[in-house]
Amino acid sequence: MLGTIIYLVVFLLLVNAAGFFGLKILFPKKKRAIHFSRLVYWGADLLFVVFSIIWLVLIRSADMPVHELYRKHFYIAGVFVPIYISKAVFASFYVLHQLKNLLAVITSGVITRPQGISKAILVCRKSRWILRVGLVVALLIFVLVLHGIFIGRHQFEVVKHELWFNDLPHSFDGYRIVHFSDTHLGSFANPEHVEKGLGLINELDADAIMFTGDLINNHINETVPYVQLFYGLRARDGKFSVLGNHDMGDYRRWATIEEQKHCLGELEIFYKQTGFTLLRNASHIVHRGSDSIVVAGVDNWGLPPFSQEGDLGEALDKIRPGMFKLLLSHDPSHWRAEVIPKTSVQLTLSGHTHGMQFGMLNRFVQWSPASWIYAEWQGLYREGQQKIYVNRGFGFLSFPGRVGVSPEITLLILRSSHNKQEDLPLIQLHHD
Repeated sequence: MLGTIIYLVVFLLLVNAAGFFGLKILFPKKKRAIHFSRLVYWGADLLFVVFSIIWLVLIRSADMPVHELYRKHFYIAGVFVPIYISKAVFASFYVLHQLKNLLAVITSGVITRPQGISKAILVCRKSRWILRVGLVVALLIFVLVLHGIFIGRHQFEVVKHELWFNDLPHSFDGYRIVHFSDTHLGSFANPEHVEKGLGLINELDADAIMFTGDLINNHINETVPYVQLFYGLRARDGKFSVLGNHDMGDYRRWATIEEQKHCLGELEIFYKQTGFTLLRNASHIVHRGSDSIVVAGVDNWGLPPFSQEGDLGEALDKIRPGMFKLLLSHDPSHWRAEVIPKTSVQLTLSGHTHGMQFGMLNRFVQWSPASWIYAEWQGLYREGQQKIYVNRGFGFLSFPGRVGVSPEITLLILRSSHNKQEDLPLIQLHHD
């Protein structure tokens, strides 16, 4: 932990230094401009430090539930991220500017022609377009991050996909599954935003609703305002859920094992009260006429440092060979590590990644820092006859915003065909 803090401080010092020198180059003779830019640049650091200290004192001295105190800490990240991402972007353009200058010096023939150095310096002084572009991009990023904090985190997006399977029973052709994940209920200060998202689910006329974990951040009390809303979710064949790493209590210090078990027991009660079938390394058979499919679910299974509580053997035990199987597993890394090599599960539904709550998703570019960590981080993936869909999450955590990665509700329509080879293109329905 201490090492991480040291690296972060050093990184921020380097970013601040690079940005400061960039401003000096950008406004060399404009005193008012340089004074104003320095005031804003260093004032942002002062704002962050003062706000963080005052905010921590206020929330630590206030008498509030633990889960609300946890959420209040997110506001520090809400100030930190727009300031320092913007500074880091401008600092990176300063580095590009200096590299361009270095290249100008090298290619000017300094070694063979003494007059080359003066020519290179003149070129460097006159060419500041990289820094001008950097300043514009940094300001644009700042605005986009603010949009993600105040608006983007509540702009739910309904994503529709048709998935084709040769071995799906004919009676389930057109079966409508609404998939959502990672509500992190304690992160929402206003229950109306949760109500808005759950209302979109009810508009999708689901045969089954599948929730793939992380209902809460840390504490069962986060669910109190939402019992009736979850109870009101409608699906013809039922509502199914599993536990994620936050539900399992991986981020909370427990006084005793019994306390942790009690919280898990309270989660089970919540799901019973709201009509969800909680699949803890278990399965459920859904019937349609003479046909049936299996919906199985496991407790959280993730690569270290995450816990590996999920038991595929137990979840799929006593299932008749040849049945179509749908698995709920919170962490998508479970799919490649165990589901593919050990089972014939046709469709896995996961969440967990949040799309890192930051990225760029459109028809041309699909990128997020989450792609550096997870091979399957959002959307549909296929390996042979097995598929996984990774939902990018309903809520948010730590950083109170979503930039370029909207909260998602997924409608998956299962199709049965022996001839269809490819899944239909993605259709995205935006909701303000």
